[in-house]
Amino acid sequence: MQIHSTDINKTLMMATDLNPAKSFECGQCFRWHRQEDGSYTGLVSGEVLNVRSEDNAILLQGTSETEFNKFWSRYFDLHRDYN
Repeated sequence: MQIHSTDINKTLMMATDLNPAKSFECGQCFRWHRQEDGSYTGLVSGEVLNVRSEDNAILLQGTSETEFNKFWSRYFDLHRDYN
């Protein structure tokens, strides 16, 4: 998984193990809502994040790279090898 910030509140993640539609529409994630543009916006522990899949990347709006590594990577359990 590669992560880099595109600006202060946008982070680009190259991860094949996270599929927003499958993750947020599976019935096990709550407070995530599909937006008209196909992205998902969620509220977790007072943090708001918008997640959109673009080709082989995931665009995260509302988080910095540092905040992503501290909070969201654990929330999405991205350190586990599901393959």
